[in-house]
Amino acid sequence: MEQLLSRLFGIKADKITALDGYENKNYLVESGTQKWVFKDYPFDQSLLMFLQSESEFIGFLSDKGEYPKMCLSVNGIYCEVENDRIYRLLTYVEGDLFVSINGDHSYLESLGEKIAQIHIQSKGYFDPKLLARTDNHWDIQYLETSARYINDCETAHQRKFLKYFYQQYQQKVVPIIPSLRKSVIHGDINEHNILIEKGGVKSFFDFGDIGYGPLINDLAIAVTYIGLNYENRINAISEVVQAYHKIHPLLEIELDILYNLISARLIQSLANAAHSSKLQPENKAYITVNSESAWLMIEEWTSINPIGFRNEMYIACGFDLPEVKDVELELKRREASISKALSVSDLAIESAAFQYMYAIDGKTYLDLRNNIPHVGHCHPEVVEANVKQQYRLNTNTRYVYDELSDYAENLLSHFPEELDKVFFVNSGSAAGDLALRIAQTVTGEGTVVALEQGYHGNTQIGIEISDYKFNNPKGIGQKNHILKIPLPDSNISINSTRDLITGFDNHLELYKNEISLFISETILGCAGQVSLPDNFLKNIYTKIRNQGGVCIADEVQTGFGRTGDNFWAFEDQGVVPDIIVLGKSMAN
Repeated sequence: MEQLLSRLFGIKADKITALDGYENKNYLVESGTQKWVFKDYPFDQSLLMFLQSESEFIGFLSDKGEYPKMCLSVNGIYCEVENDRIYRLLTYVEGDLFVSINGDHSYLESLGEKIAQIHIQSKGYFDPKLLARTDNHWDIQYLETSARYINDCETAHQRKFLKYFYQQYQQKVVPIIPSLRKSVIHGDINEHNILIEKGGVKSFFDFGDIGYGPLINDLAIAVTYIGLNYENRINAISEVVQAYHKIHPLLEIELDILYNLISARLIQSLANAAHSSKLQPENKAYITVNSESAWLMIEEWTSINPIGFRNEMYIACGFDLPEVKDVELELKRREASISKALSVSDLAIESAAFQYMYAIDGKTYLDLRNNIPHVGHCHPEVVEANVKQQYRLNTNTRYVYDELSDYAENLLSHFPEELDKVFFVNSGSAAGDLALRIAQTVTGEGTVVALEQGYHGNTQIGIEISDYKFNNPKGIGQKNHILKIPLPDSNISINSTRDLITGFDNHLELYKNEISLFISETILGCAGQVSLPDNFLKNIYTKIRNQGGVCIADEVQTGFGRTGDNFWAFEDQGVVPDIIVLGKSMAN
């Protein structure tokens, strides 16, 4: 290497020290009192072109601050190519790294100001070669180049966050990219590329990701790393944004997408690290230096209401907050066209992510009221499957198409062999309705046995067989063809269960050979998530079948693994129902 430096750049090195590098090799070169950074890259024609652009941009900045300066080779050029390698030399700028300040807020104002200054300094600089740089997987505006690596992340839990925020980026950011202010930007202002001295930010270095793109992307990248390194992420980010805005005013449209741009940078950091770690396992420690904190941040990011985050940024920049709808007026508007019979909370929800719901007032709520989502709101796998199907076909069961049979076969593979047919309807209530009609058609009888406090839907038939509904003070009352079994205590003994069954036997004798069906939730939801005693269903099913009746399990709320131990809650009871009613979590 000493010979290489001497031959290409005319430098006699006293000391050469290897530095950290992500995709190229870096060395600190010392000769007397002078220091340089020597950079070594594998040859690529496109890379050579962009390194030339980077060198020219650094040359443009060289008299505008304490930035590194490019060194010409003995041949009078910035980039030398030899033996399929590209070599460059830059001056070394003294200073401590920003990462060394350990969350000191006193540097944040200076950072915001310095980013604003370099943007002002770069205004008007143009290099057409940078327009051709569309495959840089660190350029936020080409986020898809990193998103392709999401599947390299180790767990489904990790991948779901990256996929969710990537979908949000496509919806919220991509459509407005043409409207954003653009310039040549640094592209990687992180805590390892920022130099500090005397209580403030001195300079930036490592311009390897410069590109032509939205100005706000540069600020978003910087505040992402601030978020990673400060305990109160939002306050720290606000301080940088406020300082930037004082020198180089931001636009509302830029602040509106800052939340999504921060998540985009986290996607890049985590997906690129996962991919590079596979390619360079020996360099994994350096590549994943920010991964642990980035995983914590992106998961926490779902708990932050995007509206609330935007409002914080508006306040930092002195903008008026958008007017929020009056919830009371919205409730009156709702009541004008929607029946008061439908219960409603006074929360006006704008959007949601997994277990969190985002209200229009900027607050985040943990969703404990919905009983439909199985894997949470806006789960990316569900969204993606939905979108793909809607682009292709949206029809019913009258036609032959793969998805119908594929799903039916997949569904049946999770059931005992005796259950071998699927009927697709529009809801759990409709499924319960159909189950009753099938049972009554098969048996030719009309008497229904149901459990106290059971709930089986909101159709007329569903209400008639749901004690939770018909026994309500405003309910229709118990019909003559409905028999009701008292709700058992899940903690009662086997003997008590038998006593209950024996007592029910006497009741059944009055309706001998008239029983059509028995229907029960396998865990009673509206009754308060009541689990049935061991062997309860096994005993009841035997009695019902002995009288020629059909046994129906309502798995609308409990199916698809919701109880944890088994795929279906009826498996906990050791029974196989004749008919099973599904819904809700079937489609999330």
